Amino acid sequence: MDADALAPAPALAYPHQHQHQPQPQPRPELDAVQSAPRPPLPSVSPETAAFLRAFLPPPRTTPPAPQTRPFVTLTYAASLDSHLAIAPGQQTALSGPLTKSLTHYLRSKHDGILVGVGTATADDPGLNCRLAPVDPEARADGDGAPPPTLTEEGDLVAPTPDPLAGQPQPVIIDPNRRWHFTRDSRIFQAVREGTARAPIILTHAASRQGPGEAERWRILCEHGGMFMCPTEGGKAGGKKKKNVRWSWKYLLEFLYAEAGLKSIMIEGGAGVINDLLGSKENLELIDSVIITIAPVYLGKGGVNVSPPGPTIGGVKAPAAQFKDVEWTILGRDVVMAARPQLS
Repeated sequence: MDADALAPAPALAYPHQHQHQPQPQPRPELDAVQSAPRPPLPSVSPETAAFLRAFLPPPRTTPPAPQTRPFVTLTYAASLDSHLAIAPGQQTALSGPLTKSLTHYLRSKHDGILVGVGTATADDPGLNCRLAPVDPEARADGDGAPPPTLTEEGDLVAPTPDPLAGQPQPVIIDPNRRWHFTRDSRIFQAVREGTARAPIILTHAASRQGPGEAERWRILCEHGGMFMCPTEGGKAGGKKKKNVRWSWKYLLEFLYAEAGLKSIMIEGGAGVINDLLGSKENLELIDSVIITIAPVYLGKGGVNVSPPGPTIGGVKAPAAQFKDVEWTILGRDVVMAARPQLS
C-alpha cells in the first residue's frame, strides 16, 4: 500500500516558516463542510490505562532525557491472518468499540501520529483523538509547553492554553504527492471543527507540479499545515543525488529536530509497518509495539503484515520477535503490548 513511502526527497521547503508544530487558528472564511455525526467512543477503563502505562512515552511533565529521535510506538489492528484490509485500497473496520477507544487514547499520549500515503488515500483518516475529554494531562504543563513570558514591567505572563491540547500532530509520508486531498477530506473537516491539527506532509520537493497541485497547496496553507521535504543524501559534486531513500533513522531525527515531535505513534499502512519490522536497524528505532487482533479471517488477497525475514547460514530466520509481552482482552478483540527483542 505504501511502497513509495520512503522515496527520494532532495530539498527542504516550507509553505510557512514554521519551525515546530503548526498551531492552526479558526478560519471562519473557510467553507466548512460538516462531517456526518459519529458515535461517541466509550471511555478507556482504569484497567486498560494501567495495562498500557509501561508502553507509553514518558509523561510530558518528566524532564526529557537527551535524545535525537522521538519515542516511537508502532500500532495497528489486524485480522487473524495478519491482514490490515480485505483488499488494497479498501477501508476495512477491524477494531471493536473498546479497542478503537484504546487507539484514540494512545493518540492523546503522543505528540505526533504518522501514516503512509496509502493509508491517507484509502481511509481518509481524521488522525485525531475523538475521546471526550481528550487526555487532560496532555501538553498541560509538560514537554513542549511554552514558558511564561516576561513583560517590560517585569511581570510573568502565563502562556495561552493550547486549544488542541492532547491532539497529535498528523504526519503523512507522501514523497510523490499521491494524496489528492480536498477541503472535504476528513482531516480538514476536523481542523475546521477545532478537533484536529493540520497535517505535515513529508514529500519530494520536485513533485510539486500536477493537476490540482496549486489548490492543494492553498488548502493546506489555509488550514495551517505544511509540506516538509527532508534532504537526506543532499548533493554530490554540486548535483542532486538520484534515487535517495529516506532512512527511518533520518526521518525520525528530522521530525524530532524540525517538527519538535518528542513522541510519534505510527499507525500504518502495510508498507510502513513491514519496512519497520523487516530489519534490525529499523526495529532498534521502535520503543513499543501495540497490536489489536480481531477475531476474523479476511482471506487471500488482503493487505498483509508480513515483513521479510533474514536468511542466516542459508536458513530463514524470524523477521521480528518481542519481549516484555503483555496481553489483554477488550470486548471481542485481543491486544498485545510488547517491545522489540533485539538480540
